[in-house]
Amino acid sequence: MSESHSELIFREIKESFHISFIPSAFLRLAETKDYLPHVWPALKFSLDTMGFLNSARYMADMAMDATEEVYEPIFSLAINETKELAHIIDVFHYVQPQILLILAALREALDRDSVGGAGSVESRVLTERESIHRNTEIALEREFKESGDIAGVLGLDKPPDLYRSLAYFPKFLGHVWAEIRELQAYPEFRRRARALYYYSKSGSRFLAAPLSANNLVLGRLGITADSISKIRECLEEELLQTATMMMHVEAMRLAIGINTREVVNK
Repeated sequence: MSESHSELIFREIKESFHISFIPSAFLRLAETKDYLPHVWPALKFSLDTMGFLNSARYMADMAMDATEEVYEPIFSLAINETKELAHIIDVFHYVQPQILLILAALREALDRDSVGGAGSVESRVLTERESIHRNTEIALEREFKESGDIAGVLGLDKPPDLYRSLAYFPKFLGHVWAEIRELQAYPEFRRRARALYYYSKSGSRFLAAPLSANNLVLGRLGITADSISKIRECLEEELLQTATMMMHVEAMRLAIGINTREVVNK
């Protein structure tokens, strides 16, 4: 991608997700020339629909249900102690399921003639909550006290965006990571994260616009077999990481006293 083209797509990514930063998964995918420019138009159309948003909100509820069944926080921080922290956590709670659905569609598209096309095309309307998300400043720090441990436990070369965004809240991050670190070792917790991963793949058919991006289509764009393998590896890694972070952010919501659902409150 030329710099001007990548800047345009990155701006549209922020606008479509209603966030102030570029998720790491898209930065990785942008490393392969011509890939994002090819897939982004169909993804953007679907992102802007109510059907897509409702699917993501349903998955957020799935993550909360699963987390609440296996985790009861010991450390707690009242939501009124830091409004900014609550806003950042809400951004990731709201956006990560949308990212997961996009990544799942891209992964499924590699092995199919096309995916999507069965979803509702009703347009989304910007909400007050999304306006707050757009104005929530999120800085992604690479190095902080817990960064090495977080990356090591999760088997990554750097902490996920969720944790990097919380580096400016060291008291909260230190305490909540100590609890989630133990939770991550719990097989049932990991199993439920994988369930989100598989569910997202099955949901790719509900994209509003069909997406064609298999090996043959990408090869015609001049994307090499090695580059396609790199895309496949990136998508698999980011899918599982995003599904896991959906569980982690729900644990963080519980730690600040929030367990409300997006679709049906309990």
